[in-house]
Amino acid sequence: MDNDNVQIFYDGNGNAVAVQMPISDYEKIIKSAKDAVEAKDAIAKAVEALQGIL
Repeated sequence: MDNDNVQIFYDGNGNAVAVQMPISDYEKIIKSAKDAVEAKDAIAKAVEALQGIL
């Protein structure tokens, strides 16, 4: 992600409330999240299989 294209919006208390960035960056974040969920599911299935053996 190119930080020059990222805008962060803050409320009156200085808390970040929104982020604006190019759609390609959002797509990268979504793909990373999807990959993480798939990896978590694969690990959970492996743990279940190992528990069945033990």
